Amino acid sequence: MAWVLRFQPKAKDVRKYTELTNEELLNAQNIIFRVVQKECYSNEEIRKHLRGLQVFEDEEGILRFKYRLINEEESKYFISPIILQSKHLADIPLNNVSDLDQIEKTNIVLRWRYIQKVRENLKQRFKREYLGFLRSSVTKTEEKINVGDIVLIGTDDKKRLHWLLGRVLELFPGKDGIIRLVKLRTEKGNVLRPIQRVYLLELKPNYEQVVSENRKVLEVVTEYPELNTDSNKTVPVTSSGRKIKSFKRLDL
Repeated sequence: MAWVLRFQPKAKDVRKYTELTNEELLNAQNIIFRVVQKECYSNEEIRKHLRGLQVFEDEEGILRFKYRLINEEESKYFISPIILQSKHLADIPLNNVSDLDQIEKTNIVLRWRYIQKVRENLKQRFKREYLGFLRSSVTKTEEKINVGDIVLIGTDDKKRLHWLLGRVLELFPGKDGIIRLVKLRTEKGNVLRPIQRVYLLELKPNYEQVVSENRKVLEVVTEYPELNTDSNKTVPVTSSGRKIKSFKRLDL
């Protein structure tokens, strides 16, 4: 309504491009009030209900009524409110217009770039400060079992300490070329065990070095018989005089 009222003198006078003033808004509001009251209270039947109230018409042609309690400190909008029907509910107008918070204008592109930069910095800090302190997973390097290796034969009914030792005699690969079955020689004979039940020893000896050292010892003993002291060994006995039998090593 206020824009319409401004448009009337716009064609004749100087054009205004500024925002609407408070005076223009109040003028448009009063026109709306007069139109609504004329529409609602034009009928005589409805005007009869207003006779019990102290109704009067102000200088702007708007119907108002007076309160019985009048305080000089109150404004005229509170002392003499405007009469409207229930279908035209309206709040009591304020004396002044509250200040609007200034909306900050931000550039969307700059804001998006800033968010992307913050995310990238967060990722870098996460990799540097958090992932760097995590313990790296240990990759197990499975050693291949070869013929002649000394292995432990695992069983579910015995502890690891009582597992049998065996020497690998033969390997049986599957159709895919992966070893599935192992033939072993133990102190109780030859057995077949799946590869999952065979465990290599933690210390794998170098058999070529052992064989070469044994050959050197045999050569020294045969070349220098006086170094062979096996014949002069005394049999160990206990305190009661019993002979201590030497244990037999597993011939693998």
